[in-house]
Amino acid sequence: MKSVPVLVLVVSLMFLGAPLARAAERLMSADEAPLVAPRDKLATFQVDLGPVGRLSLVEGKPEAGTIGHFDEIVLEAGQNRTTILKTEGRRLIDAVIGSFTSPTAHDVVLVLDTGGAGGFVDLVLLSVVDGKVAILHEEEAVKGGRAEFADRTGDGRPELLIHRLEEDMATNQVKPVTEVLTFTGGKVTPLPGTE
Repeated sequence: MKSVPVLVLVVSLMFLGAPLARAAERLMSADEAPLVAPRDKLATFQVDLGPVGRLSLVEGKPEAGTIGHFDEIVLEAGQNRTTILKTEGRRLIDAVIGSFTSPTAHDVVLVLDTGGAGGFVDLVLLSVVDGKVAILHEEEAVKGGRAEFADRTGDGRPELLIHRLEEDMATNQVKPVTEVLTFTGGKVTPLPGTE
């Protein structure tokens, strides 16, 4: 049974590109959210959320006269599939998993390539809230965007770090900026200041 996830990683490397393969590799090694073998040929990305079910990327069909990715992130629980997020032309290129909302949580930040030039991505935080998967936070058109979970406040709980590039229009200088988000009182809130 241990060889099935390795096969999924090899298939990811061949067809999905290096960024998604790196995400699959991280998922395989994460004890709290292991990569599980696909149930059918449509699933190319899956994250086990424990008793709630698992998230899967299901390839959609392009609408007539359009091009792009029309995939869906679905929650699979038994025989039921519930759409959580439609990619609407964006392509899943990475996923970051951590315990942001609670020490036992399976929180997932999806990194979605918006297409076109400029290196912009959308970041979507999915979390289990009251037994249901919900979008807790979303950032659109983040230039050079990436996310990670790390303890920046020293309280022993990870914060969500959003890394981006910002351009000073007066000087044409680009600098890296990190926004630190916390989960307090059931809400995602930014800490004052950036790096």
